[in-house]
Amino acid sequence: LELTRGFAVFPRGGEKIELTAIYQQDRQLIRGNPIYSEYSALTITDILSDNESRAMGFGLSNVLQTSFPAMFKTGTSNQFNNIWTLGATVDYTVGVWIGNFSGETVIGKTGSTLPALLAVAALKFLSEQQKPNEFKKPESTKRTALCALSGKKTSPHCTGVIYEYLPIHSNLAECDYHKLKNGRIEVVYPLEFQNWAASENLQGINFHNVNAVLKIIKPKEKATYFFDPSIRFKDQGILVEILSPHGEDELQVYHNGKFYKKLTAPFQFFFPMKKGHHHLKVISPSDSDEVRFTIK
Repeated sequence: LELTRGFAVFPRGGEKIELTAIYQQDRQLIRGNPIYSEYSALTITDILSDNESRAMGFGLSNVLQTSFPAMFKTGTSNQFNNIWTLGATVDYTVGVWIGNFSGETVIGKTGSTLPALLAVAALKFLSEQQKPNEFKKPESTKRTALCALSGKKTSPHCTGVIYEYLPIHSNLAECDYHKLKNGRIEVVYPLEFQNWAASENLQGINFHNVNAVLKIIKPKEKATYFFDPSIRFKDQGILVEILSPHGEDELQVYHNGKFYKKLTAPFQFFFPMKKGHHHLKVISPSDSDEVRFTIK
């Protein structure tokens, strides 16, 4: 009941409604209290109503595909003791839960099987008299073409395009991943991809390195972390990740003024959860960076 009521917020543009168990012959649209912005509600609705977005998990021809605009979310708890599907059009929201009050395994199925069939059937029945309209698109949004790789505004050289709804006054930077060089389009990645490429042993990847400097990107300056006593000490750590734009083979790491370790690509390691104030400094032949953080 609570999940279905919460799900109904999204197709209603962020408004929460009160529920009633009284049948009404001539049902009137009830306005509720706004708890999400219209744009937030639109974003969730757009994602959960996009059949192509769920293709990787469910395939293009799946039980959640309908001939009318509809959004869905399935769920399966551990040991399959709760399986459910939520579905909605602009007019109706339905929720289907299958489970045992004893908490036992239901039938070893997921929320995208039997509950999904029931939710789709319910929406089809409720929509027989009149096909549902498209989900409301607030006037404060605009459909914008984005580069499928960078997520930035498309440039003339982008090779793939996706469309998303953005706030009407949003001002995205133009994609700088795709560049025209000698008549051919090259892909140049930001330095943030450097460690990932190194860890995957990917060769021949171009990175942005104009005016780039050595930088510790994790942890953040003045960050505070908390030791969890319920987890073993050796299983806890803070990821330290460094971007090195000048192609160095080795970096030196200092902790609280003392030499700590040498580091090779990919430039990342886990720092143990020792309580106290910490100062890390990373030095390369041409540059350095430092960060301070606290563990409580």
